[in-house]
Amino acid sequence: MIKKIDSDLYKKIVENIPIPCVDVMVFDKNLEKTLLFLRKNHPAKGENFSIGGRLHKGETLIECAQRNLEKETGLKIKKNKFFYVGVINEIFENSMFEGVSTHNLVHYFALKLNCNPFISLDNQHSKFEWFIIHDETLHSYIKEKINKSLEYFKNGKKG
Repeated sequence: MIKKIDSDLYKKIVENIPIPCVDVMVFDKNLEKTLLFLRKNHPAKGENFSIGGRLHKGETLIECAQRNLEKETGLKIKKNKFFYVGVINEIFENSMFEGVSTHNLVHYFALKLNCNPFISLDNQHSKFEWFIIHDETLHSYIKEKINKSLEYFKNGKKG
């Protein structure tokens, strides 16, 4: 069972240590586009970003990926469809707490979808959109995750 962390304690944690997170990079079947979500909250407020969130104690990385994907999009995807790509440091000047920066250690998975899924957004996002993978306007962290995901698939992982 996931235990909720008191807001004051979590603020101290965010102020002092990196937060382990798990993201999911969603691609079309041809690896030409990635599905991103316009964030309504910090960090990355106003950015088109990948799905993801904090890893809970006792939760595996893949369980976290599945949980966040379902919670934020309504998509239920089997574990064998997720491909672990790597980890990235994401450092933001802001967080969910005013005046507090955040440092996330983000493990991320790549996922290829063979169709246009029905997406049911949660309250963290205002819209979703397919972006060309080489779109220069994308956030640098997203570009890095796209490039490493494409390398992963290019080196023999077909999905």
